[in-house]
Amino acid sequence: MLRLSSIVGAIYNWTITGGTQATGGNGNSITVNWDAAGTGTVRVRTTSANGCNGGILTRTVSISGGPPVDAGNDTTICSGSTITIGASSGGGYVYGWTPTTGLSNPNIAQPQLTLTNLTAGIVSHTYILSVTDTVLVCTAMDTVVVSVRPS
Repeated sequence: MLRLSSIVGAIYNWTITGGTQATGGNGNSITVNWDAAGTGTVRVRTTSANGCNGGILTRTVSISGGPPVDAGNDTTICSGSTITIGASSGGGYVYGWTPTTGLSNPNIAQPQLTLTNLTAGIVSHTYILSVTDTVLVCTAMDTVVVSVRPS
């Protein structure tokens, strides 16, 4: 989040290089979604309520890579089978799987997954793994598709 002192009635014109503005519009505070690790640039020009332009403030931002995330390879299992999805990872991360259906624990890197299929055909389920780095406060996501053969 980037924030400037608020000036009553002012409009803030933000220009982002290396990312996109996620929230904030023309206000004094914005959130940026950065494209990739490296550097990005944020420029802002303030226009007062009277239409007077302020100077341009430019900041270079160092963008850290997201946490390692690996939901595993897409796979096909037989109904009622239990498998492990995900990959082992280091500490300092918060894990979250969605949906939670069939998972032994949706808050670990490698939960056990048990699914059943009572239909006549193969049913596919997509699981999303979100990994948040608690120090850098950034999140990365990956998906895995588990197809289940009927019993």
